Amino acid sequence: MMIRPHKINDTAYALMIDDLQRRLPTSIAIGLQKAGAFSGLHLLPPEEGTLAQELVRLRRAIDGVDGVRPGLAAVLRELAYDHYAVFRSYEPWVDRRTVRRPSPAGLVRALVRGHNLDDAGELIQVVDRRTEQTVDVYENRLVKLFAQQTRSRLHAVLAEARRRSDPGFLHEAMSLRGRLDRACQLASFLDQVSMPAFLPLRLSMVLMNRDPYPAALEGFLEFSRGLAVRLDGEAKYKLDSEVSDASDAGAHPKKDDIDKMHAYRDAIRDASGKRVVALASILYPGPTIRYGDGIAALKAVPGEADELSRCVGDILAAVIDGAAPRAPNKSV
Repeated sequence: MMIRPHKINDTAYALMIDDLQRRLPTSIAIGLQKAGAFSGLHLLPPEEGTLAQELVRLRRAIDGVDGVRPGLAAVLRELAYDHYAVFRSYEPWVDRRTVRRPSPAGLVRALVRGHNLDDAGELIQVVDRRTEQTVDVYENRLVKLFAQQTRSRLHAVLAEARRRSDPGFLHEAMSLRGRLDRACQLASFLDQVSMPAFLPLRLSMVLMNRDPYPAALEGFLEFSRGLAVRLDGEAKYKLDSEVSDASDAGAHPKKDDIDKMHAYRDAIRDASGKRVVALASILYPGPTIRYGDGIAALKAVPGEADELSRCVGDILAAVIDGAAPRAPNKSV
């Protein structure tokens, strides 16, 4: 038995189920990564100790740990000459005179393809079975993600060191960048590698047994554990009234849910008593509303993701730029 939702229609409900089960985990992970959430966000107060800790993490990531594991720079230098690659099959449409290994199924596809016969009744193009070597594999994607995260975080540390006019920090950060840039230039094969479509959390025989991939995996995991991102949003999929259309101007979130966001924002503080939650928001099936400083209700209707994507993107961009994040649209 299916209990149909009252606030959204059947199409939106089906889209919501698909989003929750398939698209949401991947889109959040990749969206955060692209926005710099794993590399470069300044979510802690910019104290001297924090910058020093960042340099230690970067030094361990790029230079490694003596006697324990090589760093990313050494990994990239080695992979430049001995990286993992596989053969993959693909089936392009080619001129019949250049076909090498046509398949029976491909010939059928060619025969039923429209406008694929010449004046003599012969095929113009057919499907060919071909094989090529590719470096765009899971293990190399992990290495590329590790390098991108490290460079992005190093860029943020350099900017902070310049802002403070600290020659010691600046010199070390520039030295780290130089070593990493030279190693990345050698590992030019990464230009042919795409970013992972999901967080690289699974193991493979290559990552565990083929040097230097185990060192890359260990460094990546250590570096990722040293980073922190906090997105404070809570799904409160309820309306204050019984309107069934999320676009209705009278649709508002429940007062209790907004009050909980106020309490949530004000309760979480650092050791000095400073509030650390930049924005506490709820997701609900109504129009986006801003409630003063740091509180918002964001529109989240299945099938209408563009507005929410823009809103969350603006919020993350504001955090990265060091500004106070603000939800768009009307205020209360």
